[in-house]
This record gives sequence, structure tokens and C-alpha cells, in this order.
Amino acid sequence: MKLMWNRQVCAGALLVLGSVVARAQTSQVAGDTYLQSGTAAAQNFGALPNVLAGPGTGALQNRALIQFDLSGLNGVSAANLQKAVLWLYVNRVTSAGAIDVADVTSAWVEATATWNTAPVPGAILGTIPVSTANQWVGVDITTEMQTWLATPSLNHGVALQAFTAPTTAVQFDAKENSSTSHPAQLQIVLNGPAGPTGPAGATGPAGPTGATGPAGATGATGATGPAGPTGATGTPGPMGSPGTIGANGANGAAGPAGPTGATGATGAAGPIAYTKSAGVAAFTGTEFYAPNEAGQNVSEACTTSGCPFTLVHHSCTLQNFKAVVVGNTGGSSITFATRFAAPSSGTSPSFSNASSLGCSVTNGVCTGSGTQLVATDGFIDFSVTFSAAPPAGTAVLIAVDCQ
Repeated sequence: MKLMWNRQVCAGALLVLGSVVARAQTSQVAGDTYLQSGTAAAQNFGALPNVLAGPGTGALQNRALIQFDLSGLNGVSAANLQKAVLWLYVNRVTSAGAIDVADVTSAWVEATATWNTAPVPGAILGTIPVSTANQWVGVDITTEMQTWLATPSLNHGVALQAFTAPTTAVQFDAKENSSTSHPAQLQIVLNGPAGPTGPAGATGPAGPTGATGPAGATGATGATGPAGPTGATGTPGPMGSPGTIGANGANGAAGPAGPTGATGATGAAGPIAYTKSAGVAAFTGTEFYAPNEAGQNVSEACTTSGCPFTLVHHSCTLQNFKAVVVGNTGGSSITFATRFAAPSSGTSPSFSNASSLGCSVTNGVCTGSGTQLVATDGFIDFSVTFSAAPPAGTAVLIAVDCQ
């Protein structure tokens, strides 16, 4: 069932409802006026029979304001609203075009509102084409109406302005119009309660058999049946590939020692080794020198002009010495001689006073014989002279007997 509470219904203003039970009603205008810029910017037009909208540009602009009384909808929620349509009666068309309907975001009063105190317009809710006078035009404002129902304090009405088509200029009937008496209408359609369920209809004839549905899911596996009798032995299958070699087993116990083998041939003589110890090369109480060996006194590196090796730094009697050359594969002739002096004497001794303790060799052992007294805090140097630069790796070792 559909109830229509509407003072005026015009051709083309048809509201089509769905299957939901609904009832319709209209809300009355609480206030309407228009605002004008220019010389009338401080003037109020709330008592006039028409409201002007447009133009929206130039020195003289008009903007209409309309607010509806929604007190009759107390207790109605936004969810109960099915549709809300704003209807306006076109009284006069000065310049055809389109009028925009916008939300108003602040309060205003019909009797005092002016262009200078105009409320702030908000978002455009819809646009109405206007071209002919003396007819109704409408626009759906359902979403805005739901906002007013949810928060009544936001109901500041709507503004009519020529924003989309700025040259448009029209007049609409105000609530004060006693000539045509067509004030703005807010047509509201509310959802009514659902009716009772109707009786069940007669059973219709059976329909044709439908197509075969897809196979159902596989059921759970049943319990294992009893074992059957053992079958005959089959023919042997082919030999499989060899498996991987297993890890080595633990070592077995050691066997008994075998008989001693025959003595092998004598190996080549190893390099001559000298160490700091009594009895080097049959000497006793020796001191020992090896080039660049840690703990030895190296005064300078050997060159073809000689290199002095200081071996004795204390009072003793030098008796004999032995020198060994190793690795001199170049065949350089190496000559050894001694010198001696006491540092306190202030003299610079030469090697010429030690010819009795000297020798010469290429590779191998060189022995010098004789004795030489070393003064207290004195020293004995050995001069080692090469006839040619020895190859890398040549080693010179000297042992002395100082008692």
C-alpha cells in the first residue's frame, strides 16, 4: 500500500517506489528568503512572495535560502528514509539555464539574513535545469535528508544558486506567495513495517530432472580385510644395482713384529751443524759464530772486501780456531785471519799482526793453529775475505778455543 501526502502533484513529478511498503509525506517550509549582492547587500527580503536565484556572476547576484520544519519526523531514523525529493515551483524565468542546490553549513534567520551576513554554502547536492515558468522542478536530496535525520542540528536548509550556469536567473514561489501559492515542497518517502506473510501457494508440478551433479568427495578408506593365502613364488627379478660402499671397519689388532731387515746403504752426508756446546770440532771451552743467528755478535754483513766477526770480548788465551764454509757453490776463495787489541789502548789494530792464526778455503773446513793472548777487555776479530761474491745461502761458521 502507498500513501501520498502532497499538496500539489504536477505532470512529470512521478515517484516510483519498489516492493518495500512505504508511506509518503511532505514537510513544510520553516523559512525562505533570498540574498542580493551590490547595493542591496545589507537588505533583507524574507517577506517577499518570491525568492530569486541567479545570476551567479557580475555585480548583482542572487542566492535563495530555504529551510524545512522536520519536527514532525521526531523519532524517524535515517535508516527509515527511502527517498527525499525537493520540489520548487518556477514562477518566472529571466534567463534559462540551471540552478544548483547546495547544502548550507551554518544557521540563518529568515527575517534578518542578508548578503553581508550570508551563511556558508557547502557541497552541491544536485542541479535542476530550468527553461519554462509555471511548472514544478525537483531534485533528489535523499543523502542530505538522512544527514538531517541522524543529526537534526545540521539542518540549515539548502541554498539555490547559479554556479554551474552562472547566467541563469529565475524566481521560485515563496511561502508568502498568495497568488500562485506554490511554496517549496520536501516530499519524503519512509519505509513502513513489513506486512504479514501470505499463505503458501499450491505445489507446482515437478520440474524436469536436472543434470548430473559433480562426483562427491572420496570417502574414508575402509578397514583392512583379512590376509589372503600366500601365492606361489614368482620368478626372481633382475639383480639390483650395487649399493654404496660401507664405511671402513675399525683397525684390527697389530700383528707380531717381523724379523729385522738387512742394513741399508749409507746415506749421503747431511749438512754440517754447529751448536754452542763444549767440544765443537774437538775443541773445549769454545765460542761459536754463525752469520745472522740470534744471540751472535754480527758487526756487519760479509762482502768481497771482508767482514770482521768479533768473537772474544774478555781476557783469555786463544788457542787454535776452526772455520767451516757451507753452500759456497760459486767456488769463491775465502780467507780467514785474526786481529786483536784492547779497546782501552786507543789504537786501531789491523789484521797484519795475526798471520799465525789464518787459513784459506773454498768449501769445507779451514783450521788455524797457534796461540794468541787476549788482553783484559780486549777483543779478537776474524777477517773473512771472499775472492768473489758468494751465492745466496752461503754460510760461514767459526769455532774458537779460548781458555
